Amino acid sequence: MVTTVFRKDRNRQIEWTTAEATEKIDEKRQNILHLWVQRDGSVWINDVLTPFEDISETVRPIYAENRELVIAIRGDSEVPYQQINTITEELQASGAVRVTFATRLEQRAMRARR
Repeated sequence: MVTTVFRKDRNRQIEWTTAEATEKIDEKRQNILHLWVQRDGSVWINDVLTPFEDISETVRPIYAENRELVIAIRGDSEVPYQQINTITEELQASGAVRVTFATRLEQRAMRARR
């Protein structure tokens, strides 16, 4: 017998960042890790509130298990750039090399495909 759990991340209420263009990520759902940064600065990875200092340690084993993993940062437009920069440094320390930034334009494109 084989079983599996289909993970469905809960959408968080953020004000999406804008972009002039977007590119579709051609990855299977299990190869995308959603990292949410809410306006208050809280960071959520796989629907788990994660302190800044634990981002690297949280992502490292997940990335080691799946080298195809793409980290999709979904940050509120009001989050200061310095905070996003700190998050990307933590991701770099974890070994993750494929990082994208989700935007309002991407959200519109995804809704149109549904």
